[in-house]
Amino acid sequence: MPLVVLAILVLLLGCWIFNLTCRKTKSPTTSHYVSYVEEANALVQKSNEMNAKRKSIKENMSKLMNNPEQLDEELKGVVQGCLEVRDGVYELNPPSSLNVPDAALKICMERRYKSMEKYRADIINAIDSIDLTVYVNNIAEEMSEFYYADGDYQFFKNGIEGVLKEKGIVDISVLDSKWLSGISEASPKEIENFLKALRGSELHGLALGAVSLEPTGRLDEKNVFHLPRSETLNLTIVVENQGNRAETGVPIVVSLYSSANTTPHKEDQVIESIGPGEKLTITFRGLIPTPGGVRNVLEIKVGPVPKEAFIENNQKVIYFVME
Repeated sequence: MPLVVLAILVLLLGCWIFNLTCRKTKSPTTSHYVSYVEEANALVQKSNEMNAKRKSIKENMSKLMNNPEQLDEELKGVVQGCLEVRDGVYELNPPSSLNVPDAALKICMERRYKSMEKYRADIINAIDSIDLTVYVNNIAEEMSEFYYADGDYQFFKNGIEGVLKEKGIVDISVLDSKWLSGISEASPKEIENFLKALRGSELHGLALGAVSLEPTGRLDEKNVFHLPRSETLNLTIVVENQGNRAETGVPIVVSLYSSANTTPHKEDQVIESIGPGEKLTITFRGLIPTPGGVRNVLEIKVGPVPKEAFIENNQKVIYFVME
């Protein structure tokens, strides 16, 4: 009996040592490969969505230029998405046989994130820049990084697919991911042409519309207003943005002088923001005219704004007398 017990103990000990050894050298299971590829695919899908959003922003750039804050927010959304993907790939736990292609995936997503971050800043700056040279070159470099990242991703995809084939795992596949169709998209000339085309669609133009005085009066055949006597005068004007870009910080200056007092008295206001096609009514109160039938001159000027080509309708002159 003791010999039987001893034999059983030896057998159990042998099995334990065998199992321990097997566990130390055991290869990754199929489920480990599948779960890794599934997790990687989810991140790659998000990266593809960020690229689709980037392309959509580019296609709608001429409209988004009307609202630089919105454009910046949308680009920041792409940058944030790329950051989340980059952080996600660093959390992946690949089987040891996939360490090399996994490293290529990390390089790819790192490149996409960092390049997208710089791309956002350069696009925003290029919109208002007079000299495009610096930004064209910067954007070309950043888009070249997108292209190189596509190469990193293809290395990752080929490496994963090779290992899956070797392991006989056929129930999972790796997504495609390509941000650029080719290196030509990153050429400085193509980028310069794109930015110049945006500039070509840009139109800046303000105009002075209706003007009214208080107190009101009659207009004679010489275009001189005859107003009832008053200590003060109120002026109301309409300013219209006839361009296709929002304008900010628009100055309005009113000068009042007369044949008896030739030193102009000036009042000014600033329109903080006026959108394309928008009309704003602005009032200047308490202007001091020269009474006694003396001819008064009221000059009104709005803008001009940067890049405004036609400024003939930015100003008006009003003549009036206080009877």
